[in-house]
Amino acid sequence: MNITYNTTKKDLPCEQLEKLFVSADWSDGADGSMTQYFNMPFVNSTLVISAWEEERLVGAVRVLSDKIMRSIIYDLVVHPEFQRKGIGSELVKRCIAHFPNSEWLLGTTKDIAGFYERLGFQKAAVGNDVYLSIPSIYQRAE
Repeated sequence: MNITYNTTKKDLPCEQLEKLFVSADWSDGADGSMTQYFNMPFVNSTLVISAWEEERLVGAVRVLSDKIMRSIIYDLVVHPEFQRKGIGSELVKRCIAHFPNSEWLLGTTKDIAGFYERLGFQKAAVGNDVYLSIPSIYQRAE
């Protein structure tokens, strides 16, 4: 397995990106109406790092950051065939290397939190910290 990482290309191929999200069960790709716009969140992010096996997109992550104080990881996704091979960890490590002095934030599910804790992330204190959201119309209903 020869994986290469790209830190300069934000305009990832929409069809490959959508297939990656479908493979990870993050999208159902139901009607294909979003395919041509699937990379817009990546294009508009501060940093995008992608993982490739030859010409095949097998992983990606995007970051929104002010490049100094705070950086937020969004959409870390690795194709199931390539999970547990260090690709997700490498993508996160490369993100942190870009803005090493920044505070890093992310939202995830309980079953995935351990992955990030192994990379040095700490769960936020419950005290006064609150995580709130309004789901987008594109998020799958639970």
